[in-house]
Amino acid sequence: MSGNVVQNPSLETNIGNPPVPTNWFQVAFGTGLQYSNTYVSGGAHLGTWSGRTEITAAPNAGSGAAWSMAQVPVSAGQTYTYSGWYKSSITSEVLAVFSSSTGVVGFQVLGNPAPAANWTQFTASLDVPAGTTLLNVYQNISTVGWVQVDDQALVLLPAGVDALSRPLISLTFDDGTIGHWNVAKPKLDAVGLKGTFYLITSYLTDGDPNQMTAAQAQALFADGMQLASHTVTHPHLNSLTATQRRAELQNSRTYLQNLIGQQVIDFASPYGEYNGPGVLADIVATYPGSHRTVESGTQGKQTTDFTRLKARQVLATTTVSQVNQWIADAKSRGQWLILVFHELRSNVNPSNPDDLYDITPTTFNAVVDAVKASGVTVKTVADARVEVAAQR
Repeated sequence: MSGNVVQNPSLETNIGNPPVPTNWFQVAFGTGLQYSNTYVSGGAHLGTWSGRTEITAAPNAGSGAAWSMAQVPVSAGQTYTYSGWYKSSITSEVLAVFSSSTGVVGFQVLGNPAPAANWTQFTASLDVPAGTTLLNVYQNISTVGWVQVDDQALVLLPAGVDALSRPLISLTFDDGTIGHWNVAKPKLDAVGLKGTFYLITSYLTDGDPNQMTAAQAQALFADGMQLASHTVTHPHLNSLTATQRRAELQNSRTYLQNLIGQQVIDFASPYGEYNGPGVLADIVATYPGSHRTVESGTQGKQTTDFTRLKARQVLATTTVSQVNQWIADAKSRGQWLILVFHELRSNVNPSNPDDLYDITPTTFNAVVDAVKASGVTVKTVADARVEVAAQR
């Protein structure tokens, strides 16, 4: 691929006896892991060689193994597209590792490719964060099974290629907590902005005073807000049977459509989980509009994947300065920025892990003011989706 910065991208060049691929290395992490990384001759996607990782025992959580490309120089603030061919017996994870000369800067999950008996291409985009000078990507597995990789590419998108006709921001709210009614709605109304509310439908009727009611959800919709799905009970979708999962997805959609008399085709997965076998396929089949994740990033003309929308979470540890930087980046690159909010309440302690996903009304109001002052057009996910799709 023209512009590919991966060294030895098809693993065809090797050294040693037995041979090992140049500019590739083995990754393994966790305790008690039994695995093998083998350099396979024959049966490659193209050429002769490919890399195979197999796990035969993974008794402890947090384990994993992979073949990884060597680090390559990259530029902070730029967008790259990654692609790689793979076969696997289980769901895998494609992970970008951002580094500098002093160590790891951060990680970004690019996606969770489903099992594939035949060579299949995975593609994703990634935004290089500040402080990053080096990058490597690998497709790892963490449970018993195997994955085989070949022909990987990492290509810098030229300036402006990914730019939308104008930058966009969407304000999204997960779980339907009472803070969304008491804090978010009044503030959005005051500044003339609309948001997208991903609702857990069973919470609308269970009488919990910490959750919005069905009547309040209807009032949000009547006020021009978008209602979208976050399942019936907020389960870990990966842990459900196919029948249970499809019921969570479809029953939530049916309830919301009956509530507002309008199609509901946008979804956010609970806990950001969608990488189990068949999960993403069921989500897309039930919600053909969009699936918003909590994977960090923005969307552009070429890099938008409506089945895995990326976002920026506003957490207890997030500063307004950080949000302003996200907005400035979206403006300069012509991107669609999706902000995610959870509970809005007083007395949030950023050092308490239990408070990580909550922010205070003061912080929320300051973030909304920053969005408004930026001059960037704010649209619901549904409206932004239509505008972005027309440019692809």
